[in-house]
Amino acid sequence: RQGGYAGIDLLVAGLAFFVAQQPGGLKGFALASKGVGSRIAQCAGRKKLPTSASISRLLAAAGRLEDAEEFVRWLLAQGCACGALLNNPLVHARDALGSAWSVFDFDPTVDARRLRALPEGPDLPQPMRRSEDLCAPGHAGRKRGDTEDCTAMVSHAGAGLWLHASVWAGNTPFAQAIGMAAKTVARAVAWAGLPLTSTVLRFDGAGGNFPAIAAVVEHGVRYLTR
Repeated sequence: RQGGYAGIDLLVAGLAFFVAQQPGGLKGFALASKGVGSRIAQCAGRKKLPTSASISRLLAAAGRLEDAEEFVRWLLAQGCACGALLNNPLVHARDALGSAWSVFDFDPTVDARRLRALPEGPDLPQPMRRSEDLCAPGHAGRKRGDTEDCTAMVSHAGAGLWLHASVWAGNTPFAQAIGMAAKTVARAVAWAGLPLTSTVLRFDGAGGNFPAIAAVVEHGVRYLTR
């Protein structure tokens, strides 16, 4: 709406929120930032930080994005103007001949979601998982839970820069996720003006199979796995 908040407002507020590590969630952060929130916003050319209610509405509206994956790719590359960083010689790997390589890492991480020991009684409501829509049945064993989800990150090895993130219910479908990662890497290096032939995507041995490797090669990216 006219005069309302935009994506940059959510980005600035989110960055300030996670850096501050203020207890009490968004409301606690909003209370603690009174008096200084406008100064933080002005660093990004904004008038003020959005309120906790406005942030909730912005997050709810994220589901209306036509292509969320494409937006994430833009936000973490062109959106943050990281071209100079990706081209910096200090973030490149060098081979035995001194040639520069852009190395990226893809590493899904499984998070277990467990029900805690909540009090029970006839006058108490049934426990409910807030992450129910995000999770899938898990497996027994170390670092496992009865439900779990997986976050798949793509990062530049030399710069430590995140370029893409996706969340999956249960374990990540590796071939599908690595294909998205390779597409992200190919677009990022093309945008930054780096040679695709000198780009490597490293991933765990779980992706050392034909479907996963084919999904990487399809985008012209070299791969390294075990």
